[in-house]
Amino acid sequence: WAATQSDRTVKAVVNYGDEELAKAARVSLLDLSGRTLSTQQLELVKGLNAVEFQTSSLGSGLYLIRLENPSKNQAVKVALP
Repeated sequence: WAATQSDRTVKAVVNYGDEELAKAARVSLLDLSGRTLSTQQLELVKGLNAVEFQTSSLGSGLYLIRLENPSKNQAVKVALP
């Protein structure tokens, strides 16, 4: 899931529970045209894994947070006020 904080930071949380899946992941912030604005690499650990993106320079509107992992890919929308 992803949420916008009061300081316009976007926080994405990955719930990782299957240690049989690949642990290396990439979490990206994209605009709706698919252009990557920021990317973070992480090693998933069992439980909740949080990533934050600074978005103060971005305009209001909808953006995507995309998780890329050899075992699973997923995207969620997030709105910036």
